Amino acid sequence: MKKYKLGQHYHHQDADWLKHPFPTMTPKKQQWQQVKEAYPKHVLLMKIGKFYEAFHSCADVLHEQLDRPFMEGIVAHTGFPETQLSAHRQTLIDKGYKVIEIRK
Repeated sequence: MKKYKLGQHYHHQDADWLKHPFPTMTPKKQQWQQVKEAYPKHVLLMKIGKFYEAFHSCADVLHEQLDRPFMEGIVAHTGFPETQLSAHRQTLIDKGYKVIEIRK
């Protein structure tokens, strides 16, 4: 497998990333994919434990608009603690983004 540097993520190199969004699929990742296919222009925030996480183009938005750092890995991935949800969601809405929270 090719190694990627931080910022060189899977979706930048694979134009068809929505069909194969993750190297390994879990039920949560399958749920993310289904919601993203239905709402491709929305920013998806998936609750995982006590954090909200974003992947691919959604992670890019959080990185660019909220200054959230990318996590290490080949898939663009970032997030924030659940205590920051209200403020971050409002910032994104104020900047013109539509936001979907995935809690289950």
